[in-house]
Amino acid sequence: MKDELEQKLEDIEKKDLTETKMIQFPGKKSSSSTNTSKNTNISFTDNLDVNLSELTKSKIKCFEEWMAGDHALVHLDSSRESVIVPSHLKNNPALTLKLSYLFNGKTTFNENDISAHLKFSGNYFECIIPWDSLWGMSSENGEQKIWKDSFPLEQLIEEKVAASTKLDTNTETLENPPQVKKAPTLTRVK
Repeated sequence: MKDELEQKLEDIEKKDLTETKMIQFPGKKSSSSTNTSKNTNISFTDNLDVNLSELTKSKIKCFEEWMAGDHALVHLDSSRESVIVPSHLKNNPALTLKLSYLFNGKTTFNENDISAHLKFSGNYFECIIPWDSLWGMSSENGEQKIWKDSFPLEQLIEEKVAASTKLDTNTETLENPPQVKKAPTLTRVK
């Protein structure tokens, strides 16, 4: 019985796939042990829907490239209603999650979102990260990409306030500057 199953598997692998294009996701090995010239390995981004925005296409392409390495850090606005993360991480406009195909939990993506089973406090949780909630990404090599059009408004306001406060204190001139007291000095007594 076992030999029959193995034979069927071999037959399936050897089957002529001229009409089928194989999509091989980064970090995943092809299930076929033979690579004939009739099979065409293509990336997910090669088949993206033409109706997707250039912004979404850019995010998907970057994610696909950087996930081919060890890991990628995704920076997202978890306060968006469509984002699904553990409750203690919700409502954070600057949440960062580390994703990797090498983790035990499954990570997949499509033209709508990223799905990642991540471990929090010893339990797996399926996080759903829609592309429109993703505003930045970092690669394992420290490369960073930020999509300004997706950057959370609250975060922008905080950074602008912090930057203007910093500028104001650096350029402010005081009319009555505080007097600097001289440190007492010792004199040698003979």
